[in-house]
Order: sequence, then structure tokens, then C-alpha cells
Amino acid sequence: ARIVAIDETPTVTAVEPESGSPGGYEAVTIRGANFQAGALAYFGDVAANDVAVVDATTITATTLAHPAAVVAVRVVNPDDRAGTLDGGFTY
Repeated sequence: ARIVAIDETPTVTAVEPESGSPGGYEAVTIRGANFQAGALAYFGDVAANDVAVVDATTITATTLAHPAAVVAVRVVNPDDRAGTLDGGFTY
């Protein structure tokens, strides 16, 4: 028997839109792979609000307030595996 390891680590490939107000409350779509139900999303070190995993490749969320900066967008699955898009969003 052959055992095949499947890498289910999430990857983040795009954020739409790529920028928003430092005041937050912008609706965003995060695209990638291996997203699991219950995943969390972070913009820099600030958790996103209203995170909804649409399917394994799409998450919708709402940004919260953050100082003006270019930040990484990170998705963390319930199994603690995480994927990051460096510079994925600009406040």
C-alpha cells in the first residue's frame, strides 16, 4: 500500500479589493486554496470581522480599523495551519 500525504495548508493568492480605508468596515474577498470551515482571517495583526468560508477557495470578510499601512493577509484554519499573502492589503 502506498501512503500519499495531502498538504492541506491554506494558501492566500489574492485579496479583492487590494486596498481600503484605515477606518475599516470594508467588505473583502480572500482567494486561495484549502480554506476550511471555521477559518479565521487577519489583516496584519487585526482579526477580520464577519469571516465566512464560502468554499475551499473563497472567504468573505470585513476589515476592521487599522493604521495606514501595507499589511499581510493571513488565513488560519481550525487545525492551526496558516497561509499568508505578504503585502496583500493596503490601508
